[in-house]
Amino acid sequence: MADGIVGTISCWGYGYSVKMLVNGKDIGLSGGKSEGKRIFGTDHPMYDEAPPEMREKFFVLKNGANEISLEFSKTSANERDYLQISMELEGFPAPVFLLHSRTKASSKIKSSIQIPSEGEFMPVFVSDAGENKLVFIHVQSMNCNVTPILNGKEGMSLNGTPGQVVLENVKTGKNELVIQYQTQERLKIALITPEWVKYLETADGSEKTETFTFNSK
Repeated sequence: MADGIVGTISCWGYGYSVKMLVNGKDIGLSGGKSEGKRIFGTDHPMYDEAPPEMREKFFVLKNGANEISLEFSKTSANERDYLQISMELEGFPAPVFLLHSRTKASSKIKSSIQIPSEGEFMPVFVSDAGENKLVFIHVQSMNCNVTPILNGKEGMSLNGTPGQVVLENVKTGKNELVIQYQTQERLKIALITPEWVKYLETADGSEKTETFTFNSK
């Protein structure tokens, strides 16, 4: 990261109130809507030129361990509302942190990410089931169609847009993950399960189906 650490926080927070701290600094998430924030490292070239109030709020990342604190509470009675917060950093193949909650009325979460990652990259994925207990699919590319199927249950498709899909129907023991995909350009998909992280890359425009298995305790 020769030009400094650069990241994006994305929050889908309809029906929730949210507060998020990165290394003790409130980055300004409030919930109740779709929000996005750009954050930087203290090593970024713009740091010295930024006014003090911007340094305090947006230049919050550092090399080494970074602490994340989250508080949220559900404010609506709509059972279809869910909360999803991701942190993506330039140079990483998937979000370094992802929170997905659908059933909890409120929670306080403390976690830590490492910049740069040590050893094999493994995102921190927090859900109502715990840390790194479910599956999520991350698609970086445009102009592609991706449909994940976990244990015979089809998840949400991503059609022409990057993003994440969380699959909640993980079972104890052996699980089967099927990915159906097609692209008009170079496609990269990250598959994150409780057991492993794998990547699919292709520039072939034909429809493809790949099947994987993983174990969950």
